[in-house]
Formats: sequence, structure tokens, C-alpha cells
Amino acid sequence: MKKSVKAALLSALVFPGSGHFMLKSRMRGFILCAVSLGCVAFLMNHAMQQAFSVMDSLQTSLAAGASPQAMTNALTSADQGEESITVKLASWAVMGCWIFAVIDAYRLGKEADKVS
Repeated sequence: MKKSVKAALLSALVFPGSGHFMLKSRMRGFILCAVSLGCVAFLMNHAMQQAFSVMDSLQTSLAAGASPQAMTNALTSADQGEESITVKLASWAVMGCWIFAVIDAYRLGKEADKVS
């Protein structure tokens, strides 16, 4: 298998930047991995905070004897705060890093294929 295809598949299927490590472009791979991991960590932290917030509101609703409609409203209104913009930006950053990593790994692999 050509280096270009192997590097692009690694970046696409494993994690952004992993194809760069195979091509010995470690700094670029490290930057892509670090940005992606940072954004994923932020998204996971936000998801956990939202889950705990929903659990707390459901527990108080159940303790107060709320109707199923009130519990549904508590669930659907959980992610409509000011942080939703940062969540969208972090999601776009992960997707952008992933797409850039695949394209760039393929491009660098093509150059490596020409040399060898």
C-alpha cells in the first residue's frame, strides 16, 4: 500500500495526526492531536456537566411530583445556554482538524511516494 493512502487512512480512521507520525512529520501530527484532544476533552466535560444538570433537575422534579411533560421540558431545554456557541466551535474545530489531517497526510504521503 502506498504511503499516501496508509497515512490518510490512519488520520481518517484512528485519530487526526496519526498519519503524520507515520510520515515522520511529528510536529504537525502533535499539533493536530493536541488541538483535537483538547476540543474532545472540552466537549466531554461539557457533556458530563449537562448530564449532571439534567439528573439534578429530574431528581428535583421527581421529588416534587412533577408531570411527565415538565420532565420532558427539563430535558429539552438543557443545552440552550451561552456555552452552546463554544460547543459548536469545538465541534467544528475537531471536524476541521480531522479533515485537514486526512488531506494533509495524503499530500505529504504523495510527496514521500515520489521520493521513494
